[in-house]
Formats: sequence, structure tokens, C-alpha cells
Amino acid sequence: MTWIKPNFLWMMYRNGWGTKEGQEYVLAIHLKKSAFEKYLENAVYSSYNDSLEVSREEWQNQIKTLL
Repeated sequence: MTWIKPNFLWMMYRNGWGTKEGQEYVLAIHLKKSAFEKYLENAVYSSYNDSLEVSREEWQNQIKTLL
């Protein structure tokens, strides 16, 4: 699973400046815009929601292809 956060300082604040248990290490990477857009195009929701533009069956198939 990939979590992309837009701002390093916001991410550091959320993990307690690297002091929260299990969040002592932070990896910051720089992505080209084209790579970021590719990740978004291939993204799959981690849980189903009725307001999604896909059926539950289609969402489940997307999840299965990731595993």
C-alpha cells in the first residue's frame, strides 16, 4: 500500500516528529509529476464505499489483482 503525503512538515507533525512508536523512520522521495499521475491512475480504494463509481464486484476484482 502506498500513502502519498503532499508536505514533509505535515507528515512529520502527524508522526510526532519521528517519536511515535512504529513511526520513528520517515522516507521522503521526490517523484516526477508523470510518475505521480501514473500512481494515481492505478490506485485502488482500500475499502468499498457506495459512492464510488465502481460496483462492489468490480472493486473486489481490482483488490484481487493487487494481491
